[in-house]
Amino acid sequence: MKLLFDQNLSSDDLIERLDDLWPGSCHVRDPSLGLIDAHNKTYDYEIWDYARRHGFAVVTTDKGFCKRSREHGHPPKVILMAGNLKNQGSGRILRNRYDDLLAFQESEEGVLDLG
Repeated sequence: MKLLFDQNLSSDDLIERLDDLWPGSCHVRDPSLGLIDAHNKTYDYEIWDYARRHGFAVVTTDKGFCKRSREHGHPPKVILMAGNLKNQGSGRILRNRYDDLLAFQESEEGVLDLG
């Protein structure tokens, strides 16, 4: 499973620290993805579509992605993080919950709430 970190999460450092578990993961700010507009904004529907087309799970603090999953199903899968975590805390949770994430990847569930 590759992780696509939403605008409100991650840094290059976090992606690098998790590369041993989730190679190929990236952040929506990565210019090569084409998800950032001229005003440095991203849009949920574009993130959703990109993740679906390219086999990513969306990692976010935005509960709107959970609603989108209920309405449209998956893929992509959504991993919901607590909104008040710093990158270090998010990385630790993702690393510590690795087995849960593997099970989630194989499950029929669309959302995993790690918050």
